[in-house]
Amino acid sequence: MMYRKISNIAEKELIEKELGVTYKYPKLYTIHSVIDGSEESTLSVVTSENPDQISYAIWGILPTSFTDEWSEFQKAFSTLSVHRDDLNSNRIFQEPYRHRRCIIIITGFF
Repeated sequence: MMYRKISNIAEKELIEKELGVTYKYPKLYTIHSVIDGSEESTLSVVTSENPDQISYAIWGILPTSFTDEWSEFQKAFSTLSVHRDDLNSNRIFQEPYRHRRCIIIITGFF
């Protein structure tokens, strides 16, 4: 199943209370009723690297060796939603799957 739109309409304080962690940059948080994956959008995340804070990321997997714009990579190879079988079989996903995981904070997807 491919999701290209998500939403996050939760108040910042509720997110922090529910997760038991705070935003690294709380003044940057904004509510988004529609987040379109085809556009470069910022999402609230808790990463495996920094599990004690909420930070921000761009939706999609981008190889660390890729130096051009996110949008160029997504045009060639969309990584907004990845099938479980591809995580170990496709080299692009192996490093992020093993070492750069996160929880994406959303209230809905469609």
